[in-house]
Amino acid sequence: MNKVYADANAALFDLNDGSSIMAGRSDLFGIPENCIAALVQKK
Repeated sequence: MNKVYADANAALFDLNDGSSIMAGRSDLFGIPENCIAALVQKK
């Protein structure tokens, strides 16, 4: 299964209300800022 997407919107296209995601690491370099922005736009 290929889990590499062109951008954050493509990765989150089928995310629904109540879904959970796991991303990032424990330091500041792992913050999924593009995914967070895509989720805000998806509203």
